[in-house]
Amino acid sequence: MAKKEEAKKGFRSSDKSFEDVKSIKTDRMLFIYKMFVLFVFSLLVLMSPYYRGLYFDYELGAFQALMGAVFILFAIYLLLSKEGFLVNRKIELLFLLFMVAYLIPYFFAANRRLALGEFFKYAFYFAVFYIASRISRKDFEKLFIINALFISTIGVAFFGYQAAVKLIPETARPLGMAMNGLWVGNMISSTLQYHNTAGTVLAFGFIIGMLLGLYAENRFLKAFYFAASAFILTAFFYTYSRGCYMTLPLALLLFFLLLPRQKRILLYLM
Repeated sequence: MAKKEEAKKGFRSSDKSFEDVKSIKTDRMLFIYKMFVLFVFSLLVLMSPYYRGLYFDYELGAFQALMGAVFILFAIYLLLSKEGFLVNRKIELLFLLFMVAYLIPYFFAANRRLALGEFFKYAFYFAVFYIASRISRKDFEKLFIINALFISTIGVAFFGYQAAVKLIPETARPLGMAMNGLWVGNMISSTLQYHNTAGTVLAFGFIIGMLLGLYAENRFLKAFYFAASAFILTAFFYTYSRGCYMTLPLALLLFFLLLPRQKRILLYLM
């Protein structure tokens, strides 16, 4: 009897160890899958300012299709993992209401194509927000997305400067991107092709760079973030966006007030 009980215990322990190994393999595969989705999503975020700021139907349609595919992949991940696909936050429900609000006019619109386009635009915004908020559970995932945003603004400043000194011909099309309209009326419009929009993006990038620099522990990374932020800020001034000139100081004041006391002192000393 004792031998039978020992044999049963051995079988149970082997079954349990097999289940543990299987669970570890499943978790590892889900982690790799999630990192792939995070990488593709961040790549789309990184490239979004360069295709005419996604103001034009052709570029916007391509990005909407790609983001829709990423959203489906992420939804599959949520269903396979323990998290589950949920839309239960107030701001998520608000985005859904926007989508519904833009879908209803479709049935009464004089131009149904434009009405449907507006619906897909808000669906695109919802997909971007949902993925960004749900995929960034850990600090390194948040930093991955934020750094993609920051690097994209460095590119906006770089292309704007290059166009200003005539180093980028308007006929150039790197990665299929149109390079016309980067420098118009002695103002940096960059790849966004609107100087006010370029000013907004660069101001946003400057604040992100300051935030990353303040929280970076590595001194070389800290130096890179602050130097890149200064580069972005100088390009921002050449957009000559009066609206951004007025709103950036207010945004910086809010940014300063929201910082912890220790980071405020560090920023002040700099």
